[in-house]
Formats: sequence, structure tokens, C-alpha cells
Amino acid sequence: MGVTGTTSIPLTRAELVALKDLIDLTPGFHGRAEARTATQHALREKPRPATLCIDDDLAVALARRIIPSDGMTVTLRDKFRRAVRGHETSYRPSGASTRGRPE
Repeated sequence: MGVTGTTSIPLTRAELVALKDLIDLTPGFHGRAEARTATQHALREKPRPATLCIDDDLAVALARRIIPSDGMTVTLRDKFRRAVRGHETSYRPSGASTRGRPE
């Protein structure tokens, strides 16, 4: 993936609980323990909403693993994709177009 740094994603308690359940149900993947630990830490954080701080590569991996099955997981997927998209545009290959549509 090649992206380094930390991604911060503000999540409500309900979103954090849904993410924790999602991580627990997802078969093993690289960084799963780190994701679980970060989620548990954010659940203990006060005040609300909490901010989930995870490695950029792990944020990309989680964004790819979130399968929308209800309203909460749709929201989670969208928040993760927006956070990851911000990092992907920062690391755009030279010569790549910055426009959303081709001319």
C-alpha cells in the first residue's frame, strides 16, 4: 500500500460498537489485533464522539473489508472511504490528473 502515517476518524459510540463487532466477525487479516485494540481504546475515550486513530495502511485495509449490511455499516464504510481518499490523493503518482472527470 505504501502509505504511512495516522488516520483519525471521528465515530459515535454506536459506530465504534458496530466496528468492533465487524472486526470480531471478520476472518483474520494483517493488523486485526491493532484494529481491535484501537477500537477498544476509542470506546473508553471521553468525551463523545470519540476519534479512532489508526495507521493509514490499516485504515485502507478496514475500508476494503467493510461490507454494508445495514445503515450503520454503510455509514462506517463511507467515513472510512472518505478518510482513506484524503490520503490517496496526497500520494497521487506524478502526472496523474486531479480532475474528477476526463475531458
